Amino acid sequence: MSRKKPKKGLCRFCGRQRTLVNSHIIPQGLYWKLEDGNGKVAQLVSPFDGEYQKRRPIGIYGQFLCQKHEKQFNPWDSYAIKLLRDTKPAPVVDGWIFEDVNYQLLKLFFISLLWRAHSANNAFFDINLGSHADRLKKHIDKEDPGTPDQYAVLLTRSEELYAKVVIAPQRQVVDGINFIRFYFPGHVAIIKMDQKDTPESIKNYILNQSGKLFVPRRSFAGEMEEQIILQTAEKNWKRKNGQK
Repeated sequence: MSRKKPKKGLCRFCGRQRTLVNSHIIPQGLYWKLEDGNGKVAQLVSPFDGEYQKRRPIGIYGQFLCQKHEKQFNPWDSYAIKLLRDTKPAPVVDGWIFEDVNYQLLKLFFISLLWRAHSANNAFFDINLGSHADRLKKHIDKEDPGTPDQYAVLLTRSEELYAKVVIAPQRQVVDGINFIRFYFPGHVAIIKMDQKDTPESIKNYILNQSGKLFVPRRSFAGEMEEQIILQTAEKNWKRKNGQK
């Protein structure tokens, strides 16, 4: 997938006509590299409806931000990459624990991730956040992570091969509260998109200011994610072999 040249357009953050640059929705540094069997590095990405699995060695990006506002995400992206890709959390029963977590940087990463997915106008990240988009933008503009309950984040982790396949965001309801599941290699972030309080069943596990983050183990085997991946692989195989 070649990079597009910068173009003139409306920056979705400042609302002004600017030169738009290539902006990743998920930071490129969070894409784990997989060997495709021929010695080439490839990143597998699962499809949205109507598309087959694709190899995206540099991830998914769009042109919806000017250079100034693309750069504002760098500290948060860099921190997420350092923590989630380069740090080995301590294994515990049913999961892992990250120590010395910077709440502000990590929470703003997830807030910006949602806003970028909404604003990029990319079919893979086809999520409409409605009035939440403006609220998220205010958090970004003020560099305000909000309280743990505001856009609460439950981060899960998996070391299964399935977890290296990125799936389009999915909506989820937990105890009557609306969430969005956001997939990136090795992790799934479940982010609250609701004004109601975080459900008691997960309240003790959400990202907070304590400096410690418990990340539950997530299994894709036998779950909806496994079915999406397997169905995608079957469609891709049929397409390559001229079958419908």
